[in-house]
Amino acid sequence: ELPVTLETYDPAEDSGTPRVELSEYLIYVSAGSQVNPMDYVAGISIHSTLWELGEAGNPYGAEDIEVTNPVDTSVPGVYEIGYRIPTEETYQPTIRLIVVVE
Repeated sequence: ELPVTLETYDPAEDSGTPRVELSEYLIYVSAGSQVNPMDYVAGISIHSTLWELGEAGNPYGAEDIEVTNPVDTSVPGVYEIGYRIPTEETYQPTIRLIVVVE
C-alpha cells in the first residue's frame, strides 16, 4: 500500500498551462542513496506538445521548474517530489514523483 496524493482536474481549465512531464512517476531507491529530482524531468508539455529542456523554441527551462523535495533517503518510507511551473494562470498543476525508499 502506497499513501499518495491524487489530484484531479478539468481538462477544459488547461488553456495551455505548462506542465512538467516526467520519465518516471514511481521509483524505488535504496536507503542512503541520492535522488536528483531533475533527473526524472522528460520535458515541459504545452498544449499537448512536449518540449525537452533546452530544446530550441521551448519558452521554459529547468530554472522555471519549482521543485518540492521532502525525500530523506536515510529514512525508509514513501515520499512525493512535487514539480510545477509557477505562472499567472489560475490552474497550476503539481506533478508528483512517488519515491519509495527501501
